[in-house]
Amino acid sequence: MKWVVLALTLSVLAAGCRQPSVRLSYWAAADGVDPADAERIDDDLFDRWAGRIELTAAVDETVAFRLWVSYAGETGGDVSVTVDDWHSGTTTLGADAVTIYHVHAVCVERWPGWHIRALEPNRRRELVEDVLIPVHAPRGGLPCEMSDGDTLALWVDVHVPKGTPAGRFWSKLRILCDGEPKETIDLRLEVLPFALPGEVGTVLAADVDHAALFAHHVTYQGEPCRATRLVADRPVYAELQSALDATMRLLHAHKVSPLLSTLYPVIKVDALNRMSVLWEDYDRAVEGYLDGSKFTDRVGLPVWVVPFDEHFPAPPSYGAMQSAGYSRHLRQYLSCCAEHFARRGWLKRSFVEVPYAAQPSRTSVEALEHFARVIRKADARLRILSNLFPQDLGPYGWPDFPTGDLLGYVDIWCPPAQFYSPPAPIAGIAPAQMWMRADRPPYSGSIDLAASPADTRVLPWQAYHEKVPVVRLGVVNHWSEVTERPTAQACIDQTDSGRIAPAPLLYPGSIAGLTEPLLSVRLKRLRRGMFDLAYLKLMREKGVGYLAEVLADALAPFAGAEAYRYHYADPRPVGWVRDLRCWREAKQIMIDELVSAAAGRFVDPRERIAADVRWRRFLDTVCRVRIEVDGVRVRRAAPAMLGDVTIECAVVIRNGKRTPVSGAIDFGELPVGWSRRNEPVPVVIPAGESSHVTLTAKAAVVAWDDDGVRYLPLIFTTDDGRRYPISARMGYMSAHPVYSEIRIDGDLSDWPAGVGNLAADFVLICGEPADRPGDETCRPTCKTRVYAAADAEALYFAFDCVTEEASPVFPAHRNVVEYDDLVPFGDELVEIVIDPTGAGTHSTSDLYHVVIKPAGALWEQGIGTTPPTGRRRVWAADIQHAARAYPDRWVAEVRIPRAAFEADLSAGRIWGVNFARFDLNRQEYSTWSGAVRNFHDPASLGNLALP
Repeated sequence: MKWVVLALTLSVLAAGCRQPSVRLSYWAAADGVDPADAERIDDDLFDRWAGRIELTAAVDETVAFRLWVSYAGETGGDVSVTVDDWHSGTTTLGADAVTIYHVHAVCVERWPGWHIRALEPNRRRELVEDVLIPVHAPRGGLPCEMSDGDTLALWVDVHVPKGTPAGRFWSKLRILCDGEPKETIDLRLEVLPFALPGEVGTVLAADVDHAALFAHHVTYQGEPCRATRLVADRPVYAELQSALDATMRLLHAHKVSPLLSTLYPVIKVDALNRMSVLWEDYDRAVEGYLDGSKFTDRVGLPVWVVPFDEHFPAPPSYGAMQSAGYSRHLRQYLSCCAEHFARRGWLKRSFVEVPYAAQPSRTSVEALEHFARVIRKADARLRILSNLFPQDLGPYGWPDFPTGDLLGYVDIWCPPAQFYSPPAPIAGIAPAQMWMRADRPPYSGSIDLAASPADTRVLPWQAYHEKVPVVRLGVVNHWSEVTERPTAQACIDQTDSGRIAPAPLLYPGSIAGLTEPLLSVRLKRLRRGMFDLAYLKLMREKGVGYLAEVLADALAPFAGAEAYRYHYADPRPVGWVRDLRCWREAKQIMIDELVSAAAGRFVDPRERIAADVRWRRFLDTVCRVRIEVDGVRVRRAAPAMLGDVTIECAVVIRNGKRTPVSGAIDFGELPVGWSRRNEPVPVVIPAGESSHVTLTAKAAVVAWDDDGVRYLPLIFTTDDGRRYPISARMGYMSAHPVYSEIRIDGDLSDWPAGVGNLAADFVLICGEPADRPGDETCRPTCKTRVYAAADAEALYFAFDCVTEEASPVFPAHRNVVEYDDLVPFGDELVEIVIDPTGAGTHSTSDLYHVVIKPAGALWEQGIGTTPPTGRRRVWAADIQHAARAYPDRWVAEVRIPRAAFEADLSAGRIWGVNFARFDLNRQEYSTWSGAVRNFHDPASLGNLALP
């Protein structure tokens, strides 16, 4: 008994003295791996069992990895990390080769139209880890106070400086809690026996808003310093110049060439109207960037902009932009610019951007013609840059496209990637350079916050593949107004004319108590893409440039106008692979070939075999055959007869392989009573090309399910025996005949019961074909049902839109409908598109379009988008509509007179029709026919049989 009492006493004493236990766990992965997947994805970078991270880098390359640290403990603690020096035999690299950032997240509240068309909602990431705060920052760095269940996200850069010998280097990364080491990670760095070149032939140019930079980082007399010029005798001149220098160095170190397009000299005009330009302050600010003396690598900026825009020199207050007096004033100023830039050696790398001509319009064309003449007269050496484009988009869906005789005026074309297409050479006119502005998928990669890691990394690759010397990224510090407590989220949430403003590549350093900007993860990905180009350049120098072209063709097969499907706003699927494991495989392939080229061969034959296997696996993964269904149309040869219809299934087969693909495509097992109208269709598709095929079946009776949907199996079989099955979604419904007029009041109680007049089971418009039965990732969150009816005078449609909100609140009355990449934004709505001809063309001009919102409506012939995608006309129809909100849904009704259509209205005809719903709360765009990416394509419509 005494022993029991003693044991209990010791147990109690031990419990009273025991300190709360703390456990830290960690995992690491390459960029692009979601934290939720990091522990289950096989990653060559991290050996979790050995507790080791293995990196490979060339000399003068920076490699990165992600590190997550989880905290478990009864009480909180301060977590930090340290890194030791690197050792390899007698060689040592300092710990300063490693830079660690604490990664903070920002929230994406509205998704751009291209993103809604490209990715299913379950793949969206509302919280995006993008803000990189250095661990030494006073706020938001390390140590980080953590409690039970918290996770710390880190970004780690490892730079291999010039002069580092090849070989293996070892270091240790230590994770500390309250200053005490808790975990140690072994770091292994394999330094390759070659150095990457600094110049790669592609420039990423970005504008810096220096006024916003100063306001967020420098204060004067307790207020944000809103300086627009750097004047040496200002009290805070040193702080302003320091903030600017730090920003320019950060961008330059990340392979981005910064431009100061709004930094101006001083203009003075005397009593005789003679102009003089004072360059002293301007030169002092920029000369170190242009000669490279302010950069570590001593390399000057490759491109520069002449200070001239809509605001400088100051335009006339009465708006006479093209007056003779203002034109003379501009000629004097631009002549002074040319002389000064030539004297300083800056002229050949500089350009003049034409003002008032950013968006294509008749006004922009006139502005380009006028200001280009002014610039030419000022000095013929000045290179003129236009953000317009020389090709005529009339054949690509833009009626009355504003054209002019522009080719002789422009030295550099720099359109957004959506309109990028090098013009055909014209005899007697020197070819202009073609630059490109970063845009959005699939026309180009993107630096948007919603972009995937590969969407950003692919931008330099696309420039390489398309031979674009300069890609302009826009303003990198498009920040919100200065506030007492600035946040990164405020920079994301700001709007520009009702639309979300571009996401910045830099964030204000004042967020973290710093006097220089914070970097973004997206900027790191751009740098990674530029390092990839350095590998490609080195491959060309080592005699294996043909393999570099193979990689570029596989990873970045097209950009610009090559992404068009049937018109400029109707895009193909994204051409590049979004899985960064393929990109890491490509880097390893480049390393294999460079090491082999340096040695003349692989020293170990097994290495050659492994490299060949890697090549084959990479090409099989990246270069694939893709099949997509354009639409399924039902036609009746004799409208008066209710039987004997033909079903036409339009299919596109895209060959992404590097060799031709041949085979045959056919229906699979057809429904009872159906028969094929043709034998399997033979297809031969050249490498990188597409083939359009139409399969035809015949049926005495068309049957469909309760939702008005039927799936038809298709199989493409190649000559080597590979089979590519796909399902074609056919939408078919019949307007229920009614003999008394339906009240249009938002109440469906007076609708008669019908059979076959329901369209439901909507699917999302997204990047991959949405016509796969049973794939719930393609279904919207809330269901939509559409009923159709007809009498002798009119067609009736009713939408029943389920919502998850109790008593949903809708905005005030507004008849305007706006589209972002053919996706509505700003309002909850439903749409109807009708093609009475059933021709199935790809022109939006063929459509009748009705939009109903809970508080407004619109109808038109064609689709009213900006810029236009086809000819739009006023539809003078007496259309009745109504909408009503209920506790768990909202209902819309519409009555369209038959006489409003310029078409054959005889009974038994089958019209093309489709229905869509934009769920504003969830930002989901769904459609009945299963149209992929473009709801307004007449070829993708479903089918409506008239009584």
